[in-house]
Amino acid sequence: MEQDVNLEEEMQESDDDFLESEEISHNTTVQNEETSPSVRSNKRKQHADDVFHNAVGLISESIKEISKDLSQGIKFDMKNNELSEKIPPEILKMNSLRSCLIVADRESAD
Repeated sequence: MEQDVNLEEEMQESDDDFLESEEISHNTTVQNEETSPSVRSNKRKQHADDVFHNAVGLISESIKEISKDLSQGIKFDMKNNELSEKIPPEILKMNSLRSCLIVADRESAD
């Protein structure tokens, strides 16, 4: 009877040892999976992808702002050119008006 009790205790201890070793083995496997080279590599790749996507987003926003500024600059230059083209004819008109006034002054002085 005492042998039966001892045998049963030994079996229980053996079962406990087995369960404990299984738990340690499982924990070690999980840790190894989390720190395995492929997992670390995938995490680095994911981080690099995130950084890349953020950089692309910032660059695209910058390009939008630059293109808007460039468009406004082009519109300003076009308006400036348009007004500049009107200046010589206006100067000619003033010169001809001045010539007319000079001639009129000479005629009235005579």
